[in-house]
Amino acid sequence: MFLEVVSTKLINEQRLYICLILIPLVYIIWRKITSSPPRRRVVGYVKEIRTHPVKSCKPYHVKEIEVSSFGLEFDRQFALLNEYGTFVTLRKYPKFVLIDQEILGDEIRLRAEGMPDLRLPLKMTKKDGDHVADVTVWSITAEGVHVSQEADDWFAQVLNLEGCKLYCFPTDGPPRRTRDKGQYEVFENYDNTPNTMMYTDGSPVLILSQPSLVDLNDKYTEEDLSMDRFRPNIVLEGCKPYEEDTWGRIQIGDDVIMEGVYPSERCVAINVVPDKGAMSDKSILKYLNENRSGPAFTPHAHKLKGGLFGFNYGVRKTGFIKIGDPVYKLKELQTRSKFMKND
Repeated sequence: MFLEVVSTKLINEQRLYICLILIPLVYIIWRKITSSPPRRRVVGYVKEIRTHPVKSCKPYHVKEIEVSSFGLEFDRQFALLNEYGTFVTLRKYPKFVLIDQEILGDEIRLRAEGMPDLRLPLKMTKKDGDHVADVTVWSITAEGVHVSQEADDWFAQVLNLEGCKLYCFPTDGPPRRTRDKGQYEVFENYDNTPNTMMYTDGSPVLILSQPSLVDLNDKYTEEDLSMDRFRPNIVLEGCKPYEEDTWGRIQIGDDVIMEGVYPSERCVAINVVPDKGAMSDKSILKYLNENRSGPAFTPHAHKLKGGLFGFNYGVRKTGFIKIGDPVYKLKELQTRSKFMKND
């Protein structure tokens, strides 16, 4: 009898010890599972990378590029102002898109038909030019260092624009900062963290996918639209049409993290035919205004008058990206595009 009592006591003590060990172990495993970040999911791949050192000129295609807080390296680093100090683009001067630009060492080479090549310094500080002026692009201002009289005369002849001046964003100057897009009432679910830019219109990076363009060409049959019409920085493949509209936060490759900020509201620039340097007699802008307007994107976007195509992103973590890099979705937007196929 005594042995049975001792044996039972030992068994109970063993069970207690086992419980004391297992309970904390189970808790640790449970905490590890529940607190782990969501598993990354590949949603596409980088097909093309485009930077535009001189605003409105042809894109320069690269295989790999550094992404800073300003966006892609050298993107919209130069801007042309008219004699009144107002920035000019392909919207009014379509011949801009016929100017070829190429990065060669520490220079940028510009080429235009019937003109000698123009060489621009890859980077400039405020001391490198004869004067510094304010450069305002869509009401957001930053400093610009005057490049040279030679550059002014070259653009004046190519575009038939007397009195114009070319400015470079100085490496030692303060950046332009994006405005809060919450004013449009649609962006309450998007990230309104201020982003830094050189002379881009309103956001560091524009992303567009090849499937979105294919879908648009299937629906808009008036003319064949190339990706050059829409001037993105990063072109993706391997995703669904308009899926880029829905990503709240993405990672590209090993390092770069970007945050979706707002859809790209299009203007008359997309009516410029890239290989002609002239306005089309058709209007893809009218089509987008009628079929992909703000209210069609989401009922709250009634203040967005232009058609939407592509999505603007801010940079949250810098690094390098290259063609073929996977794109991981880290977070989804709460406001979902109505154009995204739900399948």
